[in-house]
Amino acid sequence: MAVKLTERGLLAFSIAATFLALSITTADILMLGLSLTLASMLLADALYTYLTATRARCTYIDRGEVYRTWVREEKELTVKLRCSKFLGIARSPSWSRILGVTVLEDHVSANLRVAFKFYGRYRLWLEILRGGYLGLCRAAERVEPGPEFIVYPEALYWILRALAILGLRGGLTVETSGTHTPTLADTGEYIGSREYSPGSSLRRIDWRSTTKFGRLYVREFSLGGGLSEALLVDPRCIGRYTCDRLASAVLSVAVARYGSNGSLAVCHAGRRDCRVLSGGRDLLLYALDLVLKLGVVSYDQLYEFVKPTATATLRKLLRDLGRGAEPVGWGALAGADTLYVVSTLLHDTRTVMDAVDSARRRGARCVVLTASKPWLDARSFSDAYAIYRGFSNVVSALRSSGAEVVAVDRLRQ
Repeated sequence: MAVKLTERGLLAFSIAATFLALSITTADILMLGLSLTLASMLLADALYTYLTATRARCTYIDRGEVYRTWVREEKELTVKLRCSKFLGIARSPSWSRILGVTVLEDHVSANLRVAFKFYGRYRLWLEILRGGYLGLCRAAERVEPGPEFIVYPEALYWILRALAILGLRGGLTVETSGTHTPTLADTGEYIGSREYSPGSSLRRIDWRSTTKFGRLYVREFSLGGGLSEALLVDPRCIGRYTCDRLASAVLSVAVARYGSNGSLAVCHAGRRDCRVLSGGRDLLLYALDLVLKLGVVSYDQLYEFVKPTATATLRKLLRDLGRGAEPVGWGALAGADTLYVVSTLLHDTRTVMDAVDSARRRGARCVVLTASKPWLDARSFSDAYAIYRGFSNVVSALRSSGAEVVAVDRLRQ
């Protein structure tokens, strides 16, 4: 705990120093007495401030509160503290912002807005400024632990959507903010419009058809469905942000393509092997298996939203997934008329570049889904700059070759 002088205290200190200097030069006892009086007041107020802050510390009234939110979702809340001699809040975590403070008789109420870049568990702390009896000094006290925040990854949202499609969803409902992640279905070719149904993305509303027919219509995009399509996945990531983006991209592809009757060749960039998945259901299970192995979402975390019997069924489905898949060679990419790539573009970029270049030379369409800011997972500024430069160069090269690069991130509607 640090005790510092306030503006009034600094003024008193400067006056005391001036009187002391004058008393030395003029041998004036009155000046010396005034200087010592001011110095004693400063010392007494500093001691009072320190003892008050150490004996009666500030505490949270609702410190056991647990808030649940989603990554990159803004949430406003009110925190109440019991704190005497309160002056203000000096600092708070980088993921929080103080909107206003109200001082009442028995407590202090602070309004905050929180938004998290990464999933995980967080504890709120506040650095409180407390005043002295004379107002000459103030103490900076760090108050912790405060309310806890459980931040869900976006991949969990896509897992729950996938489980709902498979009929395995149960338990609690999921509330999300008005945000959207671009999916593979948003990048396909426009084939027409249909009447709106619950669960359709509001970003795909066809306002022209809505005005014409007087009912809400949404645009539909084609993903194809023949063996002329291939999906290249590189599941390697470097941290919580890139792993969550990668998992969300893979699952959004599977959710968007569910219902397609045709088969799809899926290739793993790290193992350089491919398999043919028959139908959207197998692709959905393949994506779930891949994401759960990444560790972004665990089975234990699913119990909050899904019944234990449903997770047991999911485990069995994933165990049986490899039996029906038809393994094919790496050449499945060479025969695809449309190539979709999911990668952070940070590992084995040569494999991705070669696959895209080969597809573009054949005139095939290429769509690359990647994280928008992978350097957020860097451990230092120099690493972040290196990742930024390398990522920007790869994205520029892909776009120059004619590939469509889609940054998978939560975008405000």
